Amino acid sequence: VLKQLHDKFPDDFRASFALGEIYQNIGNANGAAEQYERAVGIAPNEASLYLRLAMAQGAMGMPVNAERNLKKALEVDPDLFEARDHLAAVLIQQGRAHETPGLWKEFVEKHGEHAPAWVKLAMAQYAAGDEAGAEATYERALELEDNLFVKRFYAPVLAEKGEHDRAMDFYEDCLDATPEDVPLLLEYARTLQAADREFEVPEQLKKVLALQIDPDTRAQTIAWLIELEQPKRVEAVETARQRMESGEVESALRDLRPLKNWLGDYWKLWAVLSSGLNRTGQHEEAEEAATNLLNLFPGCEPGYGELMEALSKQGKTEDAYNLMRFAAQRKPQSLGIHVNLALAARRAGKVEEARHLAQQLREAIGPNEELEPVFAEIEA
Repeated sequence: VLKQLHDKFPDDFRASFALGEIYQNIGNANGAAEQYERAVGIAPNEASLYLRLAMAQGAMGMPVNAERNLKKALEVDPDLFEARDHLAAVLIQQGRAHETPGLWKEFVEKHGEHAPAWVKLAMAQYAAGDEAGAEATYERALELEDNLFVKRFYAPVLAEKGEHDRAMDFYEDCLDATPEDVPLLLEYARTLQAADREFEVPEQLKKVLALQIDPDTRAQTIAWLIELEQPKRVEAVETARQRMESGEVESALRDLRPLKNWLGDYWKLWAVLSSGLNRTGQHEEAEEAATNLLNLFPGCEPGYGELMEALSKQGKTEDAYNLMRFAAQRKPQSLGIHVNLALAARRAGKVEEARHLAQQLREAIGPNEELEPVFAEIEA
């Protein structure tokens, strides 16, 4: 329909723009760039078109072209914040971080009450190695009438420097305004812990757990809470893990099994258990432990490897292969996941696929003695 509209109204850029957005949303950067270029040709005074074209070019790995079009967008509309932000990112990508503070200084001189621009300026100064200038910028920005945004980004900087009291004051101001901001609550909790106020951390973690959060954040938050409230049992898990690493696998497993009744929500227990059970050939129990691990913490990459091992060693090779295909879709950039996918493919009899994956992995990883036994099985 959009193509028909473009043909019917060739002097109206909106059909090409909408088509470019569709291509961009489905990951077709080339198609998006082509449509945005067409739109720019029709409406050369629309700054947002240059911005979208630059974003598509950035996704295509063409930073020089993206830089040119972002600068064109700013020529048309110097106040287009998003174009300035993308230009700063492109400059950093090209190793030119020193050029970015000037971009933001120009903007804040014109828009002195624009808090996000002050924060961007401070970040640019940090990226350019000007720590003193960045801190001076943050301090100046605190004078803004609406400085909550500045406090949100200055607080972790202060916490990193060890100025915990001031950082906590800023976090508390921000939490008064947005009490259900999960990253903010977790940052505040970490700062409390660093400031030796660990007794206040559980309250913040329980606030996080009362909210709608993703499973991975929930698993990590529960683990942190358990480590604070049940330190002796957590210490037993860590001791067992260390003994397992030194070769005392069976005795470590004997110590870990009783803890399942107390630490059923502690993903680290299931991670250690599944590993030890696989190493001792107890693959059915390892399958149960690894499944518990991934139910709690679906983003735990080692968990997929342990479950794949447990399944394949029980002869469930097709299940193991399908599991690793799912994991590879979830984490397409993980080399570890793809190594296990290749191994699962080989064990499921998909020899050519396994060898092709192994070849790609060798090119990506390079020489790696630790992985040679795995590649030997895959390529056999």
